[in-house]
Amino acid sequence: MAVEQMSEQITRRHLFRRELHPLRSVVASAVAAADPARFLALGAPGDEYEKEVEALVPRLLHARSRDQVQVIIRDEFARRFGEDVAGPPERYLAASDSIWEALRSPR
Repeated sequence: MAVEQMSEQITRRHLFRRELHPLRSVVASAVAAADPARFLALGAPGDEYEKEVEALVPRLLHARSRDQVQVIIRDEFARRFGEDVAGPPERYLAASDSIWEALRSPR
């Protein structure tokens, strides 16, 4: 791969991250506040859900309702931790409300 191509890819990646940074922050805060897997309550570090947040942000860009946001978040937690740890969909309601508001507001 040519140096110019690598540089262009890196620049695009940084631009993509910068554009999504506000949404990423909202998702991280909402998920941490909800603590859906109850890991933070058990003493896990504050960035415990970092991988889940990174996986969620691109998926959430396609959500068309708060209900879809809730399903996306819960599905990600069920995929990563299993159905038992993910718990009921209601556990994701507060996080989905916050994230849906962020998605609806202009960037």
